[in-house]
Amino acid sequence: MTTVNVPVPAGVDKDTARRAALRAMHEIATLGLVEKVLADSSAHVGPGHLAQAALREERWRDVEREWGMLPADQVALLTGARPQSARSHTANLRRRKGLAGVKRRGGLLYPGFQFIGVGDDLIAVAPAWTALRELLEPAGWSDADVLAWASAPNAHLEGRSPAQEVHEQPERVSDALRHAVTRALPSSRPDPQSA
Repeated sequence: MTTVNVPVPAGVDKDTARRAALRAMHEIATLGLVEKVLADSSAHVGPGHLAQAALREERWRDVEREWGMLPADQVALLTGARPQSARSHTANLRRRKGLAGVKRRGGLLYPGFQFIGVGDDLIAVAPAWTALRELLEPAGWSDADVLAWASAPNAHLEGRSPAQEVHEQPERVSDALRHAVTRALPSSRPDPQSA
């Protein structure tokens, strides 16, 4: 381990300066990792793709800060299953209840906005989330795309996210959320050759 001594100017809080220095070191390390991956790849990745990846990463970090992200073993434990059955239990929740995960830190993590409390420190997938997933099925989106859409501000919900709507009305899909879904789905356009 390397120790770095950094003088802290008068009037600057030591803890704030320490957090800023750690953040800068993490950014440098991350940039180095990204540069290595790009250098080792034969595929061309343009700046637009890199910007999109950075925005998507920021979205997941925002979701984690606001809602938390649970690993499969924690989902199993909090939904009343045994930790040993975490993989099969969460797979069952994905299939039956529309639970969606995103690949993070080497595994699937499940954003907390999909869950509701059911008493005694237990959770369940919110019925509104399950219904929302069914409504979005025609779009053919990946779990990551559904989660990104659900966590983003939505003009049809007056700037609130679908996740907030599910959290506030967990028992059913509200009319406003149903309208936001219909606006998000590809419209059925007539085939130009049949006209």
